[in-house]
Amino acid sequence: MNRDNQFTADELIFSKLAVAAPSQANQTNATTSGFTLPININSETGLTRLRVITVNQNLNTTAAPCAAFASGETEDYAVNIADPFPIDPGTTHILHPVGNVCADARAQIKVVIKNFGSSNLTITPTEPLVVNATVTGPVSSNYTITITSGTVAQWDTMIAVIHNVDLSMVGNYVVDANIQYTSDQFVINNVASSLCEVTSLTTHNLPIFVNFDADDYSPGADVPFPEFWTATTTHTTFRWDVDSLGTPNAPNAGPSFDHTFYQHYLQNLGRYAVVSAPANSAVSATAILSTGCIDLHYKDGYPCESDYWQHIFGDSIPPNNVATSKFYVEIGSGEYYINMDSIIGRTHTGVNQEFLKRNFVMNAIDENARIRFIVTGRTKKIDPAIDDLSFKHGKADISIDRFVYPLDFTVSEDCVIKKDTVRPTIIIKNAGRVPILNFTVKFNAAIGTNIQYSPDESWTGVINPGDSIEYTFTNGIVVPELFSYLQFQAQITTINDENLQNNIRTITACTKVGIDDDIQIQNGVILGQNIPNPAINETVIPFYSSLPGETTLQIHSVEGQLLYTTKINAEIGENNIHVNTTNFASAIYMYTITINNTRLTRKMMIQK
Repeated sequence: MNRDNQFTADELIFSKLAVAAPSQANQTNATTSGFTLPININSETGLTRLRVITVNQNLNTTAAPCAAFASGETEDYAVNIADPFPIDPGTTHILHPVGNVCADARAQIKVVIKNFGSSNLTITPTEPLVVNATVTGPVSSNYTITITSGTVAQWDTMIAVIHNVDLSMVGNYVVDANIQYTSDQFVINNVASSLCEVTSLTTHNLPIFVNFDADDYSPGADVPFPEFWTATTTHTTFRWDVDSLGTPNAPNAGPSFDHTFYQHYLQNLGRYAVVSAPANSAVSATAILSTGCIDLHYKDGYPCESDYWQHIFGDSIPPNNVATSKFYVEIGSGEYYINMDSIIGRTHTGVNQEFLKRNFVMNAIDENARIRFIVTGRTKKIDPAIDDLSFKHGKADISIDRFVYPLDFTVSEDCVIKKDTVRPTIIIKNAGRVPILNFTVKFNAAIGTNIQYSPDESWTGVINPGDSIEYTFTNGIVVPELFSYLQFQAQITTINDENLQNNIRTITACTKVGIDDDIQIQNGVILGQNIPNPAINETVIPFYSSLPGETTLQIHSVEGQLLYTTKINAEIGENNIHVNTTNFASAIYMYTITINNTRLTRKMMIQK
């Protein structure tokens, strides 16, 4: 086409789109809503021609403009290819719900929005992007969300999600979506529609555990799985089945036993699900094992999670007889599924090896959905098998990893100062598999039975699995003047924590009067200042030890004369030795403790 405004039959065709004629088996080819022919991004702007030919006969010669056929016709339209508008958000399609979806009173509508404009699409609170959806069907309603932040580059897309959509009744639904953006310069592409249906109200609740050993599983039957499962295939000999011991391809493929009773006296009775097929199965053959609809909504702010055991083994004679397959786990319903796990190739090198565990967290899933296991891309003999499936609500595992401040005296002599206010800093870690959205934390500081408690402090945010944050307490405690050590204990809690053993962290910090205080610390032992000091008739020698042991106390004059000695069996933690000083004259003395080959000395004063 030379875009000279003169339409001739012999002009070159730059692009074309063929739509097959409708048939009894393929009515979807008949359309009243039209079809899409994308314009190449490198196309020149200007006037060109769109020729539409509808005919039920072969076209062996160039069609004449606006010609008539025995059954059909050719129509020509003038099309002006223009540069994109600077600001042009539009909807490409509705991702979900489409097709046979799960009944759900809290379903989601997912609309794909594309920036067709030549400039970045900037969404702000003052210029938000509004997404509207109208659902018509057994339950009809209108929904609106307002997106107030984000940037979408030219040609990039974003997915807008509308939550809490009511698709709770059986029947057909029509979803019509549109977007609104104040500065939008081209609004024709702002709408999209989809059709979906709900065929059953049956929804299964968590937790669900499957080991394929129940009586309602029928190995080798035309329908080997109970109603909870649906098995489909594109190839009659390539399908999911239930088996025990070896598969038909053993010993060249598959497992010898299931996982549940592996190396158990009942292992010959254990069963597993498997795709076993002849070696000449088509590579494109696909077998799907899908659950029914399951309530996979978040609970207590946590997503659901799953673990399962798999065994994938097949022919392994290099270089040309190494079997392979593609194994996927997906979650969704209708025509929209999200990949949760994938395994390409073999995971085992023999039939007698034990199943291996896999797990995943359903962070992206917050609705009723189906879970399906897919095997495709099979070459040679290889039999992917699964067993002991678990679908359950996710649980958190939060932990206090360590103190940043103050530090334990066994690793640092950086003491806290007496009468100062201390606000500890700790490292908090998500040791689990699901994101943590909030927690409550507190601490206390103690010397023996003298305990200071801080009030609970709450935090809200996101800590992803494996990540850590540094947290400094808002509230503090005043370091007491007595003794030369202070025990700090931090404790953290969150909703549905599955492991409480790592929620507490305790350290013992040394304390001193100031930076010039000659505090004595060595090998996990702190020797404190005697109390009171000066002493009159009695004093207490405090010390802290990280290990138990026999302890000797000696008091010398400044000239080195031994005046007093006693022994005690020290315990881990705080220890006190009481000394009667009635017979001591007013003077300065040196007191020394010896425990586990550690010897520490301090001064004390006696004043009459």
